[in-house]
Amino acid sequence: MSGSLDSLQVKIMGLSSAERLQLLEQLIAGLDQDEPLERDWDDLAIRRLDDVQSGRLESEPAELVISRLESLFP
Repeated sequence: MSGSLDSLQVKIMGLSSAERLQLLEQLIAGLDQDEPLERDWDDLAIRRLDDVQSGRLESEPAELVISRLESLFP
């Protein structure tokens, strides 16, 4: 880490657990700034769920999908 990052880490670790949690939540929220993209993903998830529930799209048990992936990526 750079010197300023080291210094910042020392200051952060000096905060209470509640203050560090509040800071962490603010930092994470700051990463989620692409609202149009988030909205697009939400819309897609809703459409997929509707497709599965209506029978337009078939699903497979998670265990089967995981097993298949594990065999492809041992």
